Amino acid sequence: NGKGGGREMRGRHVAIVGVLVAVSLLIVVRIGIVNACAVETDYPIEHRQVGEWIDLDGVFFGTAAEDYSGYSIKVDSVSVTTPRDYLQRNSAKDIDFQDDLDAESVVEVGFTIRNEDSEEGGLAFYDYLLIPTSRNKYYQCDVELWDAGQPQLGGTMAFSVSPGSEYSLSAPFTLKGQPRYFDSYEKMRRVEVMDKTFELVLSNAPKRIVVDIDLL
Repeated sequence: NGKGGGREMRGRHVAIVGVLVAVSLLIVVRIGIVNACAVETDYPIEHRQVGEWIDLDGVFFGTAAEDYSGYSIKVDSVSVTTPRDYLQRNSAKDIDFQDDLDAESVVEVGFTIRNEDSEEGGLAFYDYLLIPTSRNKYYQCDVELWDAGQPQLGGTMAFSVSPGSEYSLSAPFTLKGQPRYFDSYEKMRRVEVMDKTFELVLSNAPKRIVVDIDLL
């Protein structure tokens, strides 16, 4: 389970199971975006570091109904790259990519996800946001690049991992900007990454967990 497309899988047992498709998760995304960019919060903020395992039991983005029990996550690496390089390393399929392939517009974050014993929970990567220290914008996991790198998930960012196993993946975060002058209005471009320090938001409540990221 879970092999393919130049992705590195780590751990003795690696498996992805059960794509989670729930309309309620789309509502959570909207709540998460609004809350993630807030400078102040009523909840305590817990700062974590790259390379640390983070227990996700009891935390959530928008509602306590989100079930992350048994799950923990670790940020393994962070780097700025181009869409071309990201696709060459991670893509298991060809896509018609209408953008500047050689602009450094992708923050590539390597994760390892562990599920101790949960039979029903899972994670939704469209909740995860990269907030630069300027706090005037946010980077989201790029749907098109994600789908190219994780085709076994069928276009969703919500998934579960087999109990007692780990799964490693590379997530592409991008910032979408307005179309260039001669482009169609519908074409949103990926903006070159200029920010160097971020907080990666992994939960909003009852504590706000962020991973401090420094690309300097």
